[in-house]
Amino acid sequence: MIRLLEARGVPVVCLKGEHRVGYLGEPIYNEDDEIRGFLVDGAKGVGRRYVELDDILRIEKESCIIYSEQSIRKLGRIKPMLKNKSPLEQVIGRDVVSGGKHVGIVRDLAFDMETGVIEGIELSRGFMEDIRTGRRLVPIREGIRMEDEQITIKEE
Repeated sequence: MIRLLEARGVPVVCLKGEHRVGYLGEPIYNEDDEIRGFLVDGAKGVGRRYVELDDILRIEKESCIIYSEQSIRKLGRIKPMLKNKSPLEQVIGRDVVSGGKHVGIVRDLAFDMETGVIEGIELSRGFMEDIRTGRRLVPIREGIRMEDEQITIKEE
């Protein structure tokens, strides 16, 4: 799984020609709240550009690899999707509770590169605890309930 906030801002590099064509920007969601692609900031040409998830070979911490510059497209037909934001993005920063106890704060979302489905939330338990033990990734399918002010997960 790829972490959403980690993907934003990484250079987009063409495998063919090995040159940078821009930086990954905001995700673009379809009507099912799945990631369809990403805006590409700094791409050549007039107007905003994007790359579809299917055209991305891989996303790493240092770069996003695409095959060629032809994978970068004008917004055109997907422009209406820019208004769509996944409701899951609104959970970043919310408290997470399990069994009545505070277990962390949502710091990021993780998605499947193949399908674009957001499959997990990354929990932070504070700066020192994150350094000591790392952040925890909780799959969404494991009984996450989203409420107004907090998120509740099954007891561990």
